[in-house]
Amino acid sequence: MKHINTLLATVLFCATNFAAANEYEMNECFQEECCPFEEIPAFTPSTPFQLSLFTPVQTSPKEFTVEGLRFNLIYGQNRGVTGLDLGLVNVTYGDVKGYEGGLVNYVTGDFSGVQMGVFNVVRGDFKGFQRSLVNRVAGNFVGIQDGFINVTDQAFCGFGAGAFNYAGAMTGVQLGLINVSHDVTGLQFGLVNYTDSLKGVQIGLLNIQTNRQIVKALPILNFSF
Repeated sequence: MKHINTLLATVLFCATNFAAANEYEMNECFQEECCPFEEIPAFTPSTPFQLSLFTPVQTSPKEFTVEGLRFNLIYGQNRGVTGLDLGLVNVTYGDVKGYEGGLVNYVTGDFSGVQMGVFNVVRGDFKGFQRSLVNRVAGNFVGIQDGFINVTDQAFCGFGAGAFNYAGAMTGVQLGLINVSHDVTGLQFGLVNYTDSLKGVQIGLLNIQTNRQIVKALPILNFSF
């Protein structure tokens, strides 16, 4: 009986060590990514052409990206556009790369290229040329912004021209009736120029720089380097 108990204890000990060794090897395998089962990237369907009356009455579902030409007779909506985007109301819940022209252009992602319209809204970053009655970019802007009202929430780098220009931080040139930026590196030229911090020149009827110690508003010319 004593020999049997000893034998059972030996078998149990070996089995426990074998299981622990296998578990260690499996963990090492997953940590070193030697497992043959790799994650498959999500597939994004696309189409080279889309014609839309209004969503969902369009040749492709709104989940598709358009790589080529999208033409929206009234209203079109897609996940992304690369190429030429034309229509009355163009809505993209993703990125746009190329040329976009319409009455209203709305992009939730980033934009790279040329955007022309009456109302342009980009929720991400913008690189290129933007022109409309009202331009709004929630992210960063690099390029030229031309409109009656131009608003960039984050950093602006380039040339902005309009009746009202606003940028969170501006590097370049603002040309308009009213120019506002909290941090300016460059030139503000307008009727009223406003900034908190200036590394450059303000030219206008009223130039305001709030971080000045004594005189915070000057007529005609203000500069700080």
